[in-house]
Amino acid sequence: MLAAGAEVGKYLIKGFLGNGHFGHVYHVLDRALSVERALKVLKISDPTKLVELLEAQIQYKCRHANCVTVNGADIHILNNEPHVCIDMELISGGSLESLISKEFLSVKNSCRIINEVSYGIEHAHNQGVLHKDIKPGNIMLSDNTGKVSDFGISQYVGVGGVGSGFAYTTHQPPEFFTSGVITAQSDVFSLGITLYRCANNIEDWRSAVSTCSNPEVLLAKGKLLQSMGWQPWVPAKLQKIVSKACFAEPARRFKSIKDFRQALDKLHWNLDWVRIDQYSWQASGSAVHLARLTGKDWNTFEYLVNNRRRIAECQTFGTAEDAQRHLWNFVASSTLA
Repeated sequence: MLAAGAEVGKYLIKGFLGNGHFGHVYHVLDRALSVERALKVLKISDPTKLVELLEAQIQYKCRHANCVTVNGADIHILNNEPHVCIDMELISGGSLESLISKEFLSVKNSCRIINEVSYGIEHAHNQGVLHKDIKPGNIMLSDNTGKVSDFGISQYVGVGGVGSGFAYTTHQPPEFFTSGVITAQSDVFSLGITLYRCANNIEDWRSAVSTCSNPEVLLAKGKLLQSMGWQPWVPAKLQKIVSKACFAEPARRFKSIKDFRQALDKLHWNLDWVRIDQYSWQASGSAVHLARLTGKDWNTFEYLVNNRRRIAECQTFGTAEDAQRHLWNFVASSTLA
């Protein structure tokens, strides 16, 4: 790793941002232009082939408002060894994975971000590129807008082509495990898994997968989501769309990222609920909606709009469990129109 204050050509290292698949990403200052960038540094495995430059070439080919921009690439000698250094736009908002770990992500906001990212993935597919690594950690937020990042294992196959090789396995469909095949529909599947993670606010995906019985078998059969289930606040209509994106059989899956996005576009939103704590949810817009449990035993459901109780919706249940179930169902049923 490079320490803050180190120099790489015209770049001054300001800090460490994170790890990619095969290198490190740094916050740097481009002293020639006096602008801040992200610099990905990759150790070169074979100087005669320079395959590490493919990442920069592919990401540059996929220039789009919803893809992290590559400004350039060069080769620098660091610690007496050649490294590929990829100059990229600096994204201040962090990753979608980081956002989920910090705060509750509403169902509506989850769909908005995935919708935005889908344009970048669709553009990559139109350039003949398969991403192969779609996940919350590779979606960056720039002014709260989703952008696809990390094309480190992406593959140029031509429009409609078939890829193979390494991929982020827990997001891949059955055909990857049975025949090693990766297509544009594999990215559809991966984006569906990503939306599932966001809508359910799964902070630790690795741990969640490991709690399933025989996760390797579930992955190979495309049954992971069915085994894990859904949080009760996620509307059934969205569950149906994500399930179609993640069908085990490619013929039953959305044929393209565009088809997936258009299905999301048809959802009509009513209330953008955010979980405040275990017992209360809030949706703000033209009015402030509050759904909560109260009482000594947390078995009374209250619904308020602009601090006025809606008596018709308020009721008391025999148990806190029944009240909690009603709260979740109320949120799920009122999220979509």
